[in-house]
Amino acid sequence: MAPSALVSTLVPASGVSHALFLPLTPATQHPLPVRAFAAGGPSPGGRVLSNLVLARGRRLRVFEVREEPSPTAASSGPSTVGATTVRLQHVLSQTVHGNITGLGALRTLGSKKDGLSRLVVSYEEAKVRTPNRPATRQGLVGS
Repeated sequence: MAPSALVSTLVPASGVSHALFLPLTPATQHPLPVRAFAAGGPSPGGRVLSNLVLARGRRLRVFEVREEPSPTAASSGPSTVGATTVRLQHVLSQTVHGNITGLGALRTLGSKKDGLSRLVVSYEEAKVRTPNRPATRQGLVGS
């Protein structure tokens, strides 16, 4: 009897083999809403600068790169007026069907309407896919 093995991914890949910076989600076109702090009332919402897409193996992760007012700017005095902090906000993680070998940004005719780029994902099996994120669903849908 020939030996056999079952292979499964117990822990998702923690490193990055591919990265791409592009405007992918609609949040990059609109300012963030104003939120209320428990201590001092409303604060300016900031804005989403762009999106960061990371890939390794079969895992695709999308983050928003957010610029927000620094929490110490209001309490430190006038010398820190306008100080901001840049943060990464996780948007989604998705497992795809095959090992990712490349990422790319694509501008289409639809990009003129919404101002967003399309994500191109290439796979080990020489397949290319352009997933997009509809506003009504969680995750990416291939086209």
